[in-house]
Amino acid sequence: AIDRIDDQGNVTSEFIKLANHVVNIRAHNDQLFILIYDQTYKMFAYGLNGSHICTWNHPDRNGCYYGNKISIVRNQLAVADVTNKRITLYTPAGEVIRHIQCDEISNTYVSMCECDDNSVIISCYHPAKVFKFNLTTEDIQWTNFNVSSPLTVRCYGQYVLVCGGYITNTRISVMNSETGEVHVYCKCAID
Repeated sequence: AIDRIDDQGNVTSEFIKLANHVVNIRAHNDQLFILIYDQTYKMFAYGLNGSHICTWNHPDRNGCYYGNKISIVRNQLAVADVTNKRITLYTPAGEVIRHIQCDEISNTYVSMCECDDNSVIISCYHPAKVFKFNLTTEDIQWTNFNVSSPLTVRCYGQYVLVCGGYITNTRISVMNSETGEVHVYCKCAID
């Protein structure tokens, strides 16, 4: 279930009820896009008032559901498909725009975020790498193999934030989104 917290901090419990494992939630243009997993992946679109808009199947069959798999690029949903090693672009109504082959996507723990109007940043846990993939040209613009155990990735302006490791040994890297060069690397040990 998904709870809602309004601007005043009031909580509406079980605002949207979903069975199965919620993998990812993204808000865009007054809609919530939710990726769930239970043997297969499904995408759900809801209005911000909790009304169901549509549902569609996403063909990925990989059970490694850790990591952000949804990005919004040019008003399109870009969703990582680990099984088929590709990125599927959907309209907000769930219609397939196209499949973009990306053989560099690994079989475990993939995370993805939008970088700009044409590209996404993708992290793969094993083998450990972070790369920038252009959705228009279908080219990899850079790859960095020096980020240890990347589990999640997020862009913030010209920076890529990569978090890796395990809860007791977290590593955070700050990378340049244009070059993939690591600017800052810190290790956070929790006792």
